[in-house]
Amino acid sequence: EAWRGFFSSLERRRLGVSKLAFIYSELRVLEMLADYAVIPMVNWTGPKKEKHDFISPSRDIEVKSTLSEDSETVTINGVQQLESFENVPLYLARVRLRQIPHDGRSVPEVVRSVLNKGCSSEGLYKKLNDWGYHPYDEKEYEATVFQEVGWCWYAVTEDFPRITVSDFVAGTMPNGTSRVTYEVNLTAEGCTKLDESAVKSLLLEFASAATKGSVTSG
Repeated sequence: EAWRGFFSSLERRRLGVSKLAFIYSELRVLEMLADYAVIPMVNWTGPKKEKHDFISPSRDIEVKSTLSEDSETVTINGVQQLESFENVPLYLARVRLRQIPHDGRSVPEVVRSVLNKGCSSEGLYKKLNDWGYHPYDEKEYEATVFQEVGWCWYAVTEDFPRITVSDFVAGTMPNGTSRVTYEVNLTAEGCTKLDESAVKSLLLEFASAATKGSVTSG
């Protein structure tokens, strides 16, 4: 296949557990969305390090993962990561993972599942390449298996604890600064979990908008 030739000339550095967990979490959201519709790869922008990991005309989704057994915080990278754009509501998904020797799922397994749901193999692997994930390393990655301890989903509303550009004087970061990294405690006031029906509605609405609408990736 064409994409195999594309990867054959690339130098590859195998990914560690934390990076695989990161990729796993976004692939799982893609897999969930694919239960409702085949998602165009343009809507998955996490590998390109866009403002949000999944974008559509009606909903955006930011995905976070942790391998910590008890941490309730997530790390936010930049003042735009939890900011809504063009009046599109933003949602935050956090999954707690545990690395186990067996009886879980590997990244290659989720990749196969996403492909079986109809997503483009060329498009998917090109996205994964942006993270340094290559198909020729999948045999080794099969040995890294994750168990999902649990998912939590949140609507990032005005009450959600976050830092945005509007928090700075004149609506811009101070001169000489270029990046803000901070943590959000998901047990804090304003972090309200979505119930199961609300999550299903979110996924359905995103999938519907992604297949009917168009987005522009910067």
